[in-house]
Amino acid sequence: MAEPRRSRRKRGWLLANVIGGVVLIVALSFALQGSPGSGGGTPSSSALRTDEPLSRGSSDAATCTQFEQMVGACTDPTTTTTTAPASSSDPSSRGAGGGTTTYYTTRPGTASSAGGAGGAAPTSPAAAPDASSGTPFLSADPGGPCSGTAPPVSAPSGGWHCTLDDEFNGSSLDSNTWSPMTTYGSDYKTGPLLSKVCYVNSPQTISESGGYLNLSVIQTPQSNSCPGTVDTSETNFLGGMVDSFQKFSQQYGFFEARASMPPSNVPGLQATLWLYPENETLYGPWPDSGEIDYAEWYSEYPNNDVPAVHYPGANSDPNAQSDTCVISGQSPAGQFHTYALLWTPTTMTTYYDGVPCMTDVYGPHVAYPDAAPGPFNQPFFLNFTAALGDSNGNGYEPGRTPLPATLQVDWMRVWQYG
Repeated sequence: MAEPRRSRRKRGWLLANVIGGVVLIVALSFALQGSPGSGGGTPSSSALRTDEPLSRGSSDAATCTQFEQMVGACTDPTTTTTTAPASSSDPSSRGAGGGTTTYYTTRPGTASSAGGAGGAAPTSPAAAPDASSGTPFLSADPGGPCSGTAPPVSAPSGGWHCTLDDEFNGSSLDSNTWSPMTTYGSDYKTGPLLSKVCYVNSPQTISESGGYLNLSVIQTPQSNSCPGTVDTSETNFLGGMVDSFQKFSQQYGFFEARASMPPSNVPGLQATLWLYPENETLYGPWPDSGEIDYAEWYSEYPNNDVPAVHYPGANSDPNAQSDTCVISGQSPAGQFHTYALLWTPTTMTTYYDGVPCMTDVYGPHVAYPDAAPGPFNQPFFLNFTAALGDSNGNGYEPGRTPLPATLQVDWMRVWQYG
């Protein structure tokens, strides 16, 4: 791959001169964001990349992390239930095979919006104990933990127990597990410069129906302003993304989703299933605190899944990314397949339809400022993103790239071992 890493940059310049009590401030802000997977010439692999935190939306910017700003949660969360094997509050001290699973039942500013724009928060079953392990189990489906299934591999230690199962069989997004990620207050967009996608919480971009979570990128006939961005540009493109930030996160385990990528081989579309650190500045700004893209798809390369692991030193790791995760004769485009990750203290293995397609032993390649097993020794949360591409030959092509384009997720299941 010519350039296996994509960049999402927000650049700002601030010149301040204080002379004799007279302060002159001249500010110029210019934002250039890529889409998930934008890069140079071939697919690359990150679903979220930002460098400099924004302070809008928080009364205390010093304690508001960048991702909290991006999702409009710049206040301390109200934590009502936290479950884990007993361990230190410092993620770097958690031992191999321990892991943590953390549940939050409220998140400031999001509870009333999870079911659609302006809608009331949907209700769903509260976390109930998994009788086989005593570990609380979070589910939006009363049918049973992980629908009676288990990962296609043996547990690294002990046995598997289900920690999250959403079959997306309802009529609205389960607000106990998921929150819409919006551009409002974040300046987060994807797509090429003149065709930016503004992420909104709308039934057109985020919906649950027919047994699926539907995340869409749409083109509207009218121009839309995108509130909260650092520029004043408008766009004709709206998109959907959801995450489990401060609602569900887990360290180590098996993560699996059954999903259908948009049915297209025309350049310009992208979809990503990925994990991001709950504390995204624990070891420093991206990529210091890590990122795990266990499935990433580009319509330019419809037969490829492009998983990747991001951390300091990944550029020298020959197994941190794979462009060949496809089972012969099958294509992710428009077809349901399973995408999974087995995450242990030493390895990351991704799976396509239950078959391993990439294994990365990242420890020997970890570089300053991290030290193995960091940065992958804290809980990560879940993300699903539908996007427009912006480079690598996968940029949106007006009049050719088909819209609306929808990423459908049939279910998301997570297991812990031990």
